[in-house]
Amino acid sequence: MTRQKISTLAWITGIFIASLCVRLLLVGQKFCIEASDSVDYLNMAKHWAEGGTLFETFYTPGYPIAIALCHVFTGQWESAGRLASALLGTAAVLPAMGIARRVFSRKTAVLSGLIFSVYPALTEASTHVLSESTYVFFVLLALWAGLVAWQSSHKVLFLLAGAVSGMAYLVKPEGVLLFATLCGAGLIWTWKDRAWSTW
Repeated sequence: MTRQKISTLAWITGIFIASLCVRLLLVGQKFCIEASDSVDYLNMAKHWAEGGTLFETFYTPGYPIAIALCHVFTGQWESAGRLASALLGTAAVLPAMGIARRVFSRKTAVLSGLIFSVYPALTEASTHVLSESTYVFFVLLALWAGLVAWQSSHKVLFLLAGAVSGMAYLVKPEGVLLFATLCGAGLIWTWKDRAWSTW
């Protein structure tokens, strides 16, 4: 491993840990539910954990599933909701840096990661029992996979981008727009590839 790769890995690790610490610190200062949607998400998660279905309401099931998985570690539903938001809000910094690295440069990726870690709106959203942080994670991950697929002409990554955008849809219905965009990009790439091969 080269010195530059070691340095990049160290920056990524440091930014990830700093981002997680900021969010967990803020989570520890929250003592009440912020919105009625939060109660619905927690009830859905509890219902699913008890063997029920997640398709009885108009809410999408992605975030309640994340809450139920985190409940295994916290044992308390509100804490599980906040932990799910904090973890996925922290994880979102990775695809954000990956996109910046692909589009701009390594320095820009590091700077974007630092800003992402402490930007008030993002850190605050990562402490709420709401689906926004989870949705942002899957959107950025899908965009990163789509960007890499487009630049490397790798068909499997297009499938991965589509699958992740489908997961974004399971968190918030708006994810269907991302799925449609990535499908359109995949069709354009396929047409372009065939056009060049027959030239």
